[in-house]
Amino acid sequence: MRQKLSKPARDDGAMVWSRRSIAALLASFPWFVKSAMSDAFLAPQTPVAFDIARRNNAATIDVKIPKARSYVIQLRFSYKGSEERRRMDQLVGRPGSTTVPGVPVGIALKLFRLVGNARPPQLLLDKQMMTQARYVTAVDFDGREIVTVNLDPGIYRVEARTTDDNPAFVGQQVSLVVEY
Repeated sequence: MRQKLSKPARDDGAMVWSRRSIAALLASFPWFVKSAMSDAFLAPQTPVAFDIARRNNAATIDVKIPKARSYVIQLRFSYKGSEERRRMDQLVGRPGSTTVPGVPVGIALKLFRLVGNARPPQLLLDKQMMTQARYVTAVDFDGREIVTVNLDPGIYRVEARTTDDNPAFVGQQVSLVVEY
C-alpha cells in the first residue's frame, strides 16, 4: 500500500525560490538594467573649465539634448578633502543662509539652438544674472544654478561670460555644466 506524503510545513517568513520565480527574475533583469541605465545617459554632464576669477572670461558648451525636459545650467565648484570643502563653503555659500551667503558671481549667458549648417543658430536666451548660493551638494563638488530651461531634443550651445572680477575664486576649480 502506498503511503501519501504530506508537504513539509512552510515558514511564512522565509522566501521560497522556485525555478519559475528565478526564471521570471532573470527574464526581467535585462529590461530592468536597460530602464535603470537609460536615464543615466540622458544628462549631458560634460563639464567645461570656466575661470570665473576675472571679468570677461568665457566658457562654451555644445550639448546634445536627447529628451524634452528641464535642464539646469550651473557652475560646478570642485574640491578635494574636508579642509578644501570648508573653504569652498565660504565662497559658494549655503542655500538660504544669511551667515554664509557665498560670493556673488555675475554671469552673462546665451543659449542657442543649433539647427544645421544652412541656418544661423537660433538665440533662445540672452540674460545677465547674479549667482550666489549653492543649490546642490555632492561628495566632491557643489553646484550653483545659473538658470533652469526647458529644452526639446536637439543640439544646443551655451555661452557663459563673467561680468565682474572675482578674486576670491583665483585658483579654484570651477566648471560650466548642463544637467537635469
